[in-house]
Amino acid sequence: MDEGILLDPEIKKIFIVNEIAARVWGLMDGRRTIHEIVRELEDKYDVDRARLERDVTAFLEELAAHGLVRPTSGSGEESPDE
Repeated sequence: MDEGILLDPEIKKIFIVNEIAARVWGLMDGRRTIHEIVRELEDKYDVDRARLERDVTAFLEELAAHGLVRPTSGSGEESPDE
C-alpha cells in the first residue's frame, strides 16, 4: 500500500494520506495508545522513534481538527470518530 483515502461523507471531503498515515488509521481502535501505535510502526518502518511520535501526533491533531477523530473517554488518546 502506497497511500490511503479517508472519506468524510458529512462534508463530502476526501483526504489522501501516505502509507504510514493509512497504517496509523488502521491501528486506531480506541484501545491502543499513541505510544503503542508508534511502537508498531517502529517495528515495521525504518524511522526514528522521536520522528514517528511527532508525525503521528501531528497527524492525529490534523484529523481532530477536521472532526475525523476524537479522544477516547478517559485515555486522552485519539480514535476514529463514529
